[in-house]
Amino acid sequence: MQRFWPIRSQRSSMGCWWRPWPRADLEVLAHTLEALSAIVRGSPALCEVDLNPVLVLPEGEGVVALDALNSG
Repeated sequence: MQRFWPIRSQRSSMGCWWRPWPRADLEVLAHTLEALSAIVRGSPALCEVDLNPVLVLPEGEGVVALDALNSG
């Protein structure tokens, strides 16, 4: 089982602290935001969209909106 929330941080060779989490799927997050923007632009009656929180999974696994609300 892979640990996503390590107990201790590690120090890099440059002296910065980092945690060994897997790389986030930022490409899919960007595509998701672009698609959401297109939906909002194409729906003048849509007044508000709330996605909170959005979980960005490890690279290759995508994103998940854990709660969403829209009003129009």
